[in-house]
Amino acid sequence: RWGGGAGAKGSPRRLALLSVHLKSGGKAETEEEVRKVASLGVRHCRDALQKGGGWRVGDAIVIIGDFNLEPGHSVFAEEGSLARQGFVFAGDRERPTNQAEFISGPARTYDGAWVWRYGGAEGEGVSGRVVEVGELEQVKRERAEIAKQIWRVLKETVPHTQTTKAVRAELLAEFEEGEGCFRFLGEVFKRKVTRAWSDHKPVCVALAPLALGT
Repeated sequence: RWGGGAGAKGSPRRLALLSVHLKSGGKAETEEEVRKVASLGVRHCRDALQKGGGWRVGDAIVIIGDFNLEPGHSVFAEEGSLARQGFVFAGDRERPTNQAEFISGPARTYDGAWVWRYGGAEGEGVSGRVVEVGELEQVKRERAEIAKQIWRVLKETVPHTQTTKAVRAELLAEFEEGEGCFRFLGEVFKRKVTRAWSDHKPVCVALAPLALGT
């Protein structure tokens, strides 16, 4: 629980936090786990909060983690879903939360939080954002520089290799003015980033105070 701040009236607000990591794949099994969160997970959170008495303005349920589905998927809005129960997605739907720059595969927005609060308008005081990590931005710049250096070496050496002209042209074409160097470096950087950091980006969720009842 947390207080209402200086001069706030009423009892402290309470928070039920449910951390999830749903089955990967984004298919029927993942959708079923989302439905279980919306039914069993929400029920347990509500029960936990109500053990302390009736609802208080500002009470919150935060379900946060890796849902392995985009927040715009229909399972989040169907009958009985989180959205139908008044939960709102706290995050940036347009920014990927996986390390798309370092892993193979498309950019995804699987990580985030669904938030419900008692009192106030739906979504009032709820926000979230994907946090860019400075160290990883530096790693991206270093990878780009290494790729450029490899490309310069290839351009200077490949034309002089003892092979056919067709093979030399094929080799240079494969690296496509540096783009191929990125692919060549991709697996190396993927292993280093996921081992030293994570294959997910951090997500920050904020709950601004609501006016408390008397």
